[in-house]
Amino acid sequence: MREALQESQSMIADMLAARMHVDQGVEGYRVAAEGYRSAAEQFHEGAEGYQQAVSRAHTTIEMLQTVIEQYGDTITQQITPGHAGGLTT
Repeated sequence: MREALQESQSMIADMLAARMHVDQGVEGYRVAAEGYRSAAEQFHEGAEGYQQAVSRAHTTIEMLQTVIEQYGDTITQQITPGHAGGLTT
């Protein structure tokens, strides 16, 4: 009877230790999942920021192209003979 009781206590101790390891593993997975979620949110924020920067760059390029076209028109007018703003020779 004593041996059976000792074996039972040993088995219960082993089961409790195993349960503790399972709980630690579950906690590890939970922490890892939280880390992945946080990383995904940061990636999403970064992608949105990059998209906004690219959009602003396109807008700036369009503005610069308009300025270049306007300067081109102005220069053309300045060098066109007979134009009011044209060069006289």
